[in-house]
Amino acid sequence: MAEVLEVFLAFLRFGVLSFGGGMANLPEMARVIIGNGWVTGPQFADGFALGQFVPGPNMLAVLFYGLCAAGLPGALAAMLGMFLPGAVGAMWLVKG
Repeated sequence: MAEVLEVFLAFLRFGVLSFGGGMANLPEMARVIIGNGWVTGPQFADGFALGQFVPGPNMLAVLFYGLCAAGLPGALAAMLGMFLPGAVGAMWLVKG
C-alpha cells in the first residue's frame, strides 16, 4: 500500500508541475521513475512511445509507469495523480 501512495504522490507532483504540457517535466519524470527502480531507461522510452501512439492525452504513459511500479493499483494512482490537478484547475476556472 505504501508503494501505491508513493506512486500517487510522485505523479501528483508531476501533475501539479505540468501545466502547459506534461512533456515539459519529462526529464524529471525519468529521473524519479528510473531512480526509484520502477522502470529501466529503455522501459521508460518504450512507455513514452506507447503513450504517444495511443489516442488520448499524450501523457497516457503514466499508466504504464504506474503499472510497472505497483500493478493495477499503481496504474490508477499514477493516472489520478497526473490528471487530477489539471481537472481540478479546469473545474475551478469554469466555476469561478
